[in-house]
Amino acid sequence: MKFSNQPTRKFLQRVNVETLRKDGFHKLTQMPSSKLKVCQSNPPPFPPKIMSLFFLSSLAFFSFFLARVPTSSCIGFTFPRFDSESAIKSSGNRSIASDGSLQLTDGQPAASTYYAHPIPMWRAATNETANFSTYFEFSVSFPSGGAANSSPFGGFAFFLAPFDSFDHGTSNPINLSNGTSTSPDRLLAVEFDSFRANSISNGTAAVNNDSLAARISYTAISNLLVVLVEELKASPNSSPLNLTYRVDLRKVLPDQVLVGFSATNGSAAVLQRITNWNFTSDLEPESKKSALKLWMVAPAIALILALFLAALILYIWRGEGSLRTKILYWIILSVEKGATFARRPLLWCRLMRRRRKGEDGNLSSGESMDDEFSTGTGPRRFSYRELALATNNFSEKRKLGQGGFGGVYKGFLVRSGSEVAVKKISSTSKQGRKEYSSEVKIISRLRHRNLVQLLGWCHERGEFLLVYEFLPNGSLDRHLFRRPTSSSPPLPWEIRYNVAVGLAKALLYLHEEWEQCVVHRDIKPSNVMLDSGFNAKLGDFGLARLVDHQLGQHATGVAGTLGYLAPECFHTGKASKESDVYSFGVVALEIATGRRAVEHDKEAEEEVRLLEWVWDMNGKGRLIEAVDRRLEEQFEEAQFERLMLVGLWCAHPDQAQRPSMREAIQALRFEATAIPSLPKTMPVPVFQPLVPAPQGSISSTPTNTFGSLTTGR
Repeated sequence: MKFSNQPTRKFLQRVNVETLRKDGFHKLTQMPSSKLKVCQSNPPPFPPKIMSLFFLSSLAFFSFFLARVPTSSCIGFTFPRFDSESAIKSSGNRSIASDGSLQLTDGQPAASTYYAHPIPMWRAATNETANFSTYFEFSVSFPSGGAANSSPFGGFAFFLAPFDSFDHGTSNPINLSNGTSTSPDRLLAVEFDSFRANSISNGTAAVNNDSLAARISYTAISNLLVVLVEELKASPNSSPLNLTYRVDLRKVLPDQVLVGFSATNGSAAVLQRITNWNFTSDLEPESKKSALKLWMVAPAIALILALFLAALILYIWRGEGSLRTKILYWIILSVEKGATFARRPLLWCRLMRRRRKGEDGNLSSGESMDDEFSTGTGPRRFSYRELALATNNFSEKRKLGQGGFGGVYKGFLVRSGSEVAVKKISSTSKQGRKEYSSEVKIISRLRHRNLVQLLGWCHERGEFLLVYEFLPNGSLDRHLFRRPTSSSPPLPWEIRYNVAVGLAKALLYLHEEWEQCVVHRDIKPSNVMLDSGFNAKLGDFGLARLVDHQLGQHATGVAGTLGYLAPECFHTGKASKESDVYSFGVVALEIATGRRAVEHDKEAEEEVRLLEWVWDMNGKGRLIEAVDRRLEEQFEEAQFERLMLVGLWCAHPDQAQRPSMREAIQALRFEATAIPSLPKTMPVPVFQPLVPAPQGSISSTPTNTFGSLTTGR
């Protein structure tokens, strides 16, 4: 075989490389130039070193490009305690107590304390408005003798004001107590004023001399500002302060603001302290956005072009082949490859955008869960990655319990520094997905101290996740039915009675005090959670349904847990307020007796229903003997008898004889409502024959669907 390195004008050498397994030689063929168009798919090769350098540079450029693709994030700060290094500025002297709390006024009539860096509120270029949430705990200490004085003792306010509202190097505070020139023209503030109770005016949130916590959140889609204020050590009969206010931040505030507190002493020196503070916003500052700028990519583009031109000129300078043909070929090839490479990052960005929006192939076409869920206020959407990180990838060691449609895991959110409970619903269960949607759309709109707070949701990667506040004392059934030990004694009577009252208050809110009547349909001890103060919080709204107050019933298949279902539910297939009252009555009896709604008697080899047993004991005049023996007579006899009678009254087989939750609460508080005399033997429920429902009514023919009926807890 003959090799030739001599160029020729009549013929264009083409290299066709064939690796021969035996001798390793290369075969060189010559092709007439007239056939060049047919063979243009095999261009002359670049020198290997130059090609390697070119592709390595290209790889570096595109890696840089992908690294700068915008990502979705949020900003915020957390101060579990304050110190001299905190990014907090104050007008005047700043005082930090030994316990790490921040004293707002330290011997001054007025002072402002604020976060040192600007917070973006909206962005005109993208038409974005921030959703933000802040949480802080505070205390107010009055001077001696101050409680008898009706004059104001000043107060403080959480504010959002223009970042340039005052000189940050001076000691001039933002004065929110009056309309003087020291107050910014554009301002949003939530005031906490200290007055006597009979001196409170409308529009202010009055506090007492105790430790309190406030959560202020803003939802841009509804322009709704929500303020929740609650005592840290709340008494059973107290209720949280809940205020809402509609405001468009774009009309009130500039694009960048200060966030902080402004305090005044008023007529007397009041010690006002912030013990901890956190703030989060989902609108990232423009200066920190991971956007692809022209000045970022210009050097990389210039480097790639320079290397490419250098390689092309070097190859042409060697004189291999026709100059015009080769230049035309490489220009066409460069345009084609450049378009291919440019299209890939665009497709990647589109894919990332779809993932951030939570678009899931498992969702039905045309359905947008995020749009449906975002109509509420407070809860937000979490990413799957964030929740997996919080629960150590849903480790079994973090598992708190297992329900009918999935497990519940303990998690820790690094960004907010808070513990949460994450409910993971089985993606293969259609009923579980229905419960997920129902729970988010209902409980996200409810606000009551005796309801479990929903913090957010997630539907990604075929998974459905719900995020709740973490309640350290778990569910009521764990305390009622466990065997007492030295480390875990039985639940004291005082706590039991307060739990019953708290559960009744939650149901009163659902049935009568909210804008629509909410029928829970699954009231049982395992769905009653206990916070750190053993206050009752009703949760698990997966079976809950909304009905009009006038109608009061919801047509449905039989759903709930055996032992807590009202007898009429099996006959009519309808849930109602009365069926919830029945379930509450059974739970009240469980609280008082420490027995389950349905227990298996090993000696008689039969099931014993708690309601029937208590009714029989009451008929024999031996009601006091039904008390939980683990209490060892450490209980109030009058409260025990009242709780038992209210439980029997609520669980009356005839739904027409049951009280409303308002009447039940009045009875538990020993108010005017008298408990009617109950028959000595338990009545047998009697049902009227079913008739077809009139057209237009929500009533329907009863169904025997038992898909949501459970026997466990």
